[in-house]
Amino acid sequence: MYDLRHFKLTHQRSWIALGVMIIAAIWILSLIPNPPHIGVEGEDKAGHIVAYGVLMLWWSQIFIRSRDRLIIAAAFVTMGILIEFVQGWTGWRTFEVADMIADAIGVALGWCIAFTPAGSILVRAESTFLS
Repeated sequence: MYDLRHFKLTHQRSWIALGVMIIAAIWILSLIPNPPHIGVEGEDKAGHIVAYGVLMLWWSQIFIRSRDRLIIAAAFVTMGILIEFVQGWTGWRTFEVADMIADAIGVALGWCIAFTPAGSILVRAESTFLS
């Protein structure tokens, strides 16, 4: 297991602001009538997994305590479920349980990746570019 407890983000507010932008982008892309597509089979579910994986990995680097990560993971899974209900109410998007599952898989993958060296990307970015 990769331990980030001895690392400290010095630009935490900036990382939080960028994380909020990631959340906003997910909401916007999930609710606009015609989201961008690249035309690859399975891109929809892969997009959900990647988006929620990145989201969980990002926030796991800001809040590193296990309890905080559990709360964040639950919040992101809940967000994925809520977005699906809202999509069903729009009239131009559809409700899909499979998307909820893909979101949860992404959150789980992001959680797992946070315990690897990839889970210190923000710390390394600070030390490389912002010091």
